[in-house]
Amino acid sequence: LYSFCQQQDCTDGQNLEAAPIDVKGTLYGTTAFGGIGGGLGGGGGGVMFSLDPATGTEKSLYVFCSLANCQDGANPRGSLIDVNGTLYGVTSGGGDTGCGGYGCGTVFSIDPNTGAEKVIYSFCSQQNCADGATPFAGLIVVKGVLYGTTQNGGRTGCGNYGCGTVFSIDPNTGAEKVLYSFCSLTNCADGATPSANLITVKGMLYGTTSGGGSYAEGTVFALTKR
Repeated sequence: LYSFCQQQDCTDGQNLEAAPIDVKGTLYGTTAFGGIGGGLGGGGGGVMFSLDPATGTEKSLYVFCSLANCQDGANPRGSLIDVNGTLYGVTSGGGDTGCGGYGCGTVFSIDPNTGAEKVIYSFCSQQNCADGATPFAGLIVVKGVLYGTTQNGGRTGCGNYGCGTVFSIDPNTGAEKVLYSFCSLTNCADGATPSANLITVKGMLYGTTSGGGSYAEGTVFALTKR
């Protein structure tokens, strides 16, 4: 339908790491890099795009790292979700300073009609990134509350980067809550570094970690939403 980096300097985006979503017959997605500006370390901060599957027409709706120091976020990697006509997602970098000066990531919203972007939350807003850092997976919504994971942050461990969290966030107020910090058990028996989407089944959250567990090769976990 469309091959990215057709435009000079890849202003239409490059390097897709998540599937698009369908909203009323239009596809919406993100690219991890590309767009105008240098981004974090070069390569551009990524774009949010729309695509008409009937014609293959692509449109960049928002270019990340458009603000100084990438306060609006940079490098979106998870799929978007649609909540009552507003799109929500995460960036693995940008936001407030931290994480080596690249920023520790954001939760953001975008109006698909206007392209207006808003940062709902910037990670590592708490000391030692106790609130989490570098989200890679897309969000889910349960009764108006957003849930997701971060690969880093939370309790110390994993080379002092933190072993990741499960978090909730109120999209209306931006209030974030850490539901669980991984590697809370000896030798990370409870798992470490989650990088995939959560699912919800009968009031429970389920997910995976890429590390930790009895054999240090990852876990499947269940968690109450609280």
